[in-house]
Amino acid sequence: MFVLKLIKKWLTHTCAYFTVVTLIYMIIQAIVNVSDEALLLDAGRTALFLLFSLLIALANTVFSIDKLITALKVTIHFVIVMFAFYACLLLPLSMPASSIFVGLALGAVVYAVIMGLVAVFRSRFKKISESSEKYEKKFNKKAK
Repeated sequence: MFVLKLIKKWLTHTCAYFTVVTLIYMIIQAIVNVSDEALLLDAGRTALFLLFSLLIALANTVFSIDKLITALKVTIHFVIVMFAFYACLLLPLSMPASSIFVGLALGAVVYAVIMGLVAVFRSRFKKISESSEKYEKKFNKKAK
């Protein structure tokens, strides 16, 4: 049952990520003013966006596994995200190795910033939810 729920969550998130990635790409193409004759999305790029979305959704489902410690979850997530970024976005651009290395380094920095922000927000909300437990009066109780 848990596995089916995990697969459903994975595929649902894949669809959402694919939609977002495709829309971002199309907005960038519209801003750059691609000529009308050029294809905005060819079949190969669309397949790579779908593969990228599948890998990102898989990386995010790692956080649903309660048996793993948080450090291992973040490490596995980082490796999958960097692989997806490399294989689906950087490698098809046929850039020199030095440019790919810079792209991976920049991706790692962006990942660290985003995960740092997520960690800060999670700790703040955890503190708020722990401190907002239901208050029960202890003094001045009226006898019934």
